[in-house]
Amino acid sequence: MGPGEFKHGMRHLAGAVSIITTRIDGRPAGMTATAVSSLTAEPPMLLICVNKSATSHDPIRRTGRFTVNCLSSSDLAIAKQFCVGDMDTRFQTGDWIELSSGGLALKSAVTAFDCRLVRDVEVSTHSIFLGMVEQVIVSPNRTPLVYVNGQYGSVVPHASSSEASVFRMQPCAGQ
Repeated sequence: MGPGEFKHGMRHLAGAVSIITTRIDGRPAGMTATAVSSLTAEPPMLLICVNKSATSHDPIRRTGRFTVNCLSSSDLAIAKQFCVGDMDTRFQTGDWIELSSGGLALKSAVTAFDCRLVRDVEVSTHSIFLGMVEQVIVSPNRTPLVYVNGQYGSVVPHASSSEASVFRMQPCAGQ
């Protein structure tokens, strides 16, 4: 199997959209990501996978800190902004809060996890950064932004289901 087949299959795996942020020499750095996962609850840890060529890769490694901002469906423009442009223009969109650690949390995010890097594992073109979660900010009643098959959308509970939560994908406005 080649990389093309693998990438085609991965396009069909829906993922929550996050902005990973850090600060280096007083300047913010960040990127859009879907490769985020919980790792353990005790102690609270998560992992992010970052391409070594990404502009945020080395700042995360050097500072030993990162914040995972899980975006809401209202954050579509921010998700797109963080995919392009230089670092100075990326942070011009959104309302950012500086955390006591120096991390940056997006006010409109569904949740934000402020992490201290505890391990860095290099695998081929990427690094897997394992982070100890030191602070969590949760904003209830927000719909998460997801990405699947090249499109952004949101996942909302289906109104007609009484036995179990059934979710349906709906496109985000402004795509």
